[in-house]
Amino acid sequence: LGWDISRDLELLVAHVKSLSTGLNTLGGGQSPPVLSADEIGDLQAALARLYDQLWAEIEEQRRVLRATEAADRERDAYLADVGQAIRRPLLAIRSLGRELTEGSHGDLLPAQREDVDIIVRGSDQLLDLLEDVVTIAAAQQAGVELRVGDVDAGQLVRDVVRAHEPEAAGRPITLRVDVAADLPLLH
Repeated sequence: LGWDISRDLELLVAHVKSLSTGLNTLGGGQSPPVLSADEIGDLQAALARLYDQLWAEIEEQRRVLRATEAADRERDAYLADVGQAIRRPLLAIRSLGRELTEGSHGDLLPAQREDVDIIVRGSDQLLDLLEDVVTIAAAQQAGVELRVGDVDAGQLVRDVVRAHEPEAAGRPITLRVDVAADLPLLH
């Protein structure tokens, strides 16, 4: 039995030496010295320790990644829930404000009408902002990635006006777009 182990170690040493000879071109022509089976054992033990450390680090990184992904999902769900909770009272404020400006509760004085218009516009802006936050949270929850890139500001303005034309059609307002043709792209 001892002879077999000794022979296997000698074969291993010879194999390592032959491998190290192949590294000559990478190491400037010098073979790494391999002197004994004890050194090979030490190298194997050191390699095993490094492997264990690497594996432990990989497992820790996986654990951190799982925890981060879970926190992201919880945040997105929270944002969606908060968005719904905030949306309801804002819709009520906007709806009541529109009823007031349309005179369904009696005529308003000009100053009152201006104040209610400000409330309605503010609730519209908050609802739009809230919708953006909820949409982004839902997109992230679904795995959609947002990409940052160049934006054609003129086209964006034209698209926004076009999107609001149906809402403006029933009101005594006119939407008009006057955007310079040579606007630079925004990043």
